[in-house]
Amino acid sequence: MNVFARSIMLTVCASAAVVGSVAERYEEQNGSGVQPAGGAGGGVGGGQGGGGQRVPETPRGTPEREPDPVPRGEPRAEPGREPGAAGDERRATAEERARQDRYPRLEAADVDAAIAGWDPRAKQAARALIARYGEPNEMTSRRLYWYENGPWLWTCVRNEPVMHNWPRAHAGVIEQAAALRIPLERVGEMAQFSGAVMIDRNAGIVTSRNESEASNILAINLVHQISQGRRDAESARREYEKFSLSSGEPSALSERFTFAPVEAGAGDPDREVGVPGTPGATGNGAAPAATPVTPSPLPIERPRVPEDEKKRPR
Repeated sequence: MNVFARSIMLTVCASAAVVGSVAERYEEQNGSGVQPAGGAGGGVGGGQGGGGQRVPETPRGTPEREPDPVPRGEPRAEPGREPGAAGDERRATAEERARQDRYPRLEAADVDAAIAGWDPRAKQAARALIARYGEPNEMTSRRLYWYENGPWLWTCVRNEPVMHNWPRAHAGVIEQAAALRIPLERVGEMAQFSGAVMIDRNAGIVTSRNESEASNILAINLVHQISQGRRDAESARREYEKFSLSSGEPSALSERFTFAPVEAGAGDPDREVGVPGTPGATGNGAAPAATPVTPSPLPIERPRVPEDEKKRPR
């Protein structure tokens, strides 16, 4: 064997010894059957002849991914928001923040002191509405007021219970108002339906006074159906009795409005006497003009609280 061939053989043997040594050290540290990427016979990328499972390399400086704390299929929280309905309720919208700016809330301690000596029925109603809508916006010694709360123009809890015997005896302590266009020809049916429903045709506001918010929602929904000609007073009374005499079991008509309340422009300011085209005009026999509609301010006309009784919000 010449010198050149011997040199090649020595080089091959030395390379094999180095590779074998690396493989033995890796087996001692990691167990048998797994080779590092680019090991003996595999090359970079784990080519053929590696004889084991390829272990992918993790780039230096790349942190390992932590397990996902939210199970697959569960709602995920957005920044500053909790998952689920509770998070949705706590996420104030721009509209809600603007409403809070318009109507600041009273201090809880002041409200507690004001209602401490109230009739138990009025106090219970006040507590229920505070739990639902937060502290009121204004109060007197006898009343609490919330403005633009939920679907309502305003809500008032009165420490002046008004007794009502239909369909069973109860105390009307919660007054709530909704914007609703009132057809003049349907006002009589509405009055026959319930004495706890009050109609302000000029302002375009219907108010319901009852023992609970659910009762008020039901009453306003039925008034709306009467205004649309879908019910008469007798049908509305039967529907209301079914809800009230079933111990207040929830129904689609008592949980939320089934219509979109109108905003500004629901009022009917009527006409001046003597203006052509009105019932008071004489001589020309002209047909009455269409009833003009004047937008209400605010969009609501808030109840007037006497200055000497008004408690100022913070």
